[in-house]
Amino acid sequence: MVELSIRKRQRKNGTVYEYRFEIATVDGKRKWETKCGFKTKADALKAGNAALSHYEKMNTKQYIALLLINNILIFKRCNNRLDKI
Repeated sequence: MVELSIRKRQRKNGTVYEYRFEIATVDGKRKWETKCGFKTKADALKAGNAALSHYEKMNTKQYIALLLINNILIFKRCNNRLDKI
């Protein structure tokens, strides 16, 4: 069973909350799903439970592939913005 953890983070502009849970071990290194920036602990818990249930429904390899695709798309979008500057 995967355990969801919620913690408080101090930022320059105030306090935010994040969720975190372990998704897989690849090459002996732990991989984590984490997201930060929630205004309340309840918001972080709600989003964390949704992400955790989505992860548990999917195969681990499929989930890691989905995360990699999302990261590539975000990277390309950021590079396109930098090219316009």
